[in-house]
Amino acid sequence: MSDISSFRNKNLSIQSKFIGQLEQEFTTIVRLLYSSSVPRPVLESQILPYIAKNIHFKDPLQEGNGKELYRDSIKGFHNLFYFTHDTFQLQIKLNNDGRTGRCIVDGIINIRQFSWLYTYPLRAMFVFEFRLLNNPTTDKPQFEIFRHEEMWFVFCFVCVLNQKKKVESFKGQFVI
Repeated sequence: MSDISSFRNKNLSIQSKFIGQLEQEFTTIVRLLYSSSVPRPVLESQILPYIAKNIHFKDPLQEGNGKELYRDSIKGFHNLFYFTHDTFQLQIKLNNDGRTGRCIVDGIINIRQFSWLYTYPLRAMFVFEFRLLNNPTTDKPQFEIFRHEEMWFVFCFVCVLNQKKKVESFKGQFVI
């Protein structure tokens, strides 16, 4: 049964199974994207097939478009920092159009630059917007991610990078 037909099926058991499969796929994507121990060939073979050519990526420090830039960005970040991710919550919501959906992930990025001394827990949320692909030849959901947004407390991250204890902002002082 195609992905789009699975979603539109009124049978709650089929819909629940379909959403469960999407949750498993996104759990794997997050685990691979947010662990710096994953080698580039694995990232490219396991992540890039899910990325749309026109993907839009945004985080508090950068924004960009396109699959090639996305590929270079994920590996660049993996070379810059040592980190892992602990997922607290992951939720899939399929939109009423039957063709698109969204995955929201809540968790902590554990920045391990100096893990022998300290691991910095950076609270993070990720939002993936995706479109379902009509592919009746597989039992796994087929989709492509066309928007990926990260939200994390940038002031805390800047503190870590600058090793400061306080950061001034237009709303007041943040103390770490």
